Amino acid sequence: EEALRRLKEGVAADPTHQRIRLTLGFVQSQLGNMKEARAALTAATQLGTDEGVRQSAMNMLKNLPQ
Repeated sequence: EEALRRLKEGVAADPTHQRIRLTLGFVQSQLGNMKEARAALTAATQLGTDEGVRQSAMNMLKNLPQ
């Protein structure tokens, strides 16, 4: 709960921060919140310039349950 709250605060403070979106997507997926995970990971693929983060987000998206 605390981690999720902090990540959401991070997104609110800097909506374009690619790694925060990636981490938020991972945490949401671990909590079973697939809709929220998909939204955060999709944002991580579209924001920033870190290709490693983009690839990680794409891999996580590919492995999310439908």
